[in-house]
Amino acid sequence: VSQSRYIARIFLTNDLRELGFQKDNIKQAGDGVEGLQILENFSTDLIITDYNMPYMNGIDFVKKVKENPQFKKIPIVFYTGEGSILYYCLREGIEALSLPPSS
Repeated sequence: VSQSRYIARIFLTNDLRELGFQKDNIKQAGDGVEGLQILENFSTDLIITDYNMPYMNGIDFVKKVKENPQFKKIPIVFYTGEGSILYYCLREGIEALSLPPSS
């Protein structure tokens, strides 16, 4: 995982904690494969993912999540700088797309 993605996850985790999410309830994955493993081992109410991930991009990750009856109703937010993927997000049933502020 690139340093910039790692730092972005730290900022996002801090933002979630400020919104009232408990630190122990926030799970982080470095890629889509690890994200699927976390879903198998922990219950979750929300998934926040990026498009650009190693081993499995965000769209493929969402497809895998939505294929599983156990996970398909979990809301998914795409947090990505890839604004051009909006069509794919809508097609795959992603509930929200969040674009980070431009620098």
